[in-house]
Amino acid sequence: MANLSNINNKFLVTTGGNVGINTTSPGQKLVVTGNIGTSGSVLFDDNQGINFGNSNAKIYGSSSDGIKFNAGGSEGMRFNQSGNLGIGTTNPGTLHGASYGTTRLQIDGGTDRGQLIIEGDSFAGIVLSDNGATANQRVFATSVD
Repeated sequence: MANLSNINNKFLVTTGGNVGINTTSPGQKLVVTGNIGTSGSVLFDDNQGINFGNSNAKIYGSSSDGIKFNAGGSEGMRFNQSGNLGIGTTNPGTLHGASYGTTRLQIDGGTDRGQLIIEGDSFAGIVLSDNGATANQRVFATSVD
C-alpha cells in the first residue's frame, strides 16, 4: 500500500498506519503539527493521558483515582474524586492512615519537612476560619515594611 496524502502533504497516512496532519513524517499513530482544537471532549482510557516529551512527565487519571500529575517518573500531585488535592501524597484527605473527610489540601514532605510558601510584596497571610464564622477566625500574617 502506498502513502496516501492530499495536496501539499497536509494529511498523510503512511504504509505503517501512522497518520500525520501538517507533517510528512509522522512517527506515532497520530502526529499533528500545530494546534489541536475540539468542540467536544477528549477521552482517554483509564491511566492513559497526556505525555510531555516522554512518559516521565504526564497528566493522567482514572475513574477511581482522579487526576494524577507525574514529573520525573513518579507521581507528585493528585486531585482525588472527593476534590482533595495532595502534594507528595497519593491519598489526599488522610493523615497517617486516619481519614479526615474535610482535608482539601495536604502537603506531605515524607521524611523531609512539608512546606507551604506564601509570598507577597508587602503582605503574606493565612486565614483559618470555620466556614465563615469570623468569631472563630484565626489570622497568621507577616507584614514587610
